[in-house]
Amino acid sequence: MAQDEGRCNKPERVAWRASIAEVTAATDADRAERIASSITDEYRKVWALWIAACCLAHQVPLATLNLKDYEDFRQYHGLHILGTE
Repeated sequence: MAQDEGRCNKPERVAWRASIAEVTAATDADRAERIASSITDEYRKVWALWIAACCLAHQVPLATLNLKDYEDFRQYHGLHILGTE
């Protein structure tokens, strides 16, 4: 019996490691997609609140294409949103 019987040769090991790397990359992409999709509208509204509060506190205009989350701040608190005038 040869001593290294049952062991794979170098090209097979390289191919095996490459397939592991592909599976890991796909798993990371799937995980990132699940995390992004789990962010709810409530979290987005909290972030919008903080952004609007910072703009109001520092008296700077907000540059955004997401007008719907900031309309109340514009209407009731005087938030200046670039491109809305």
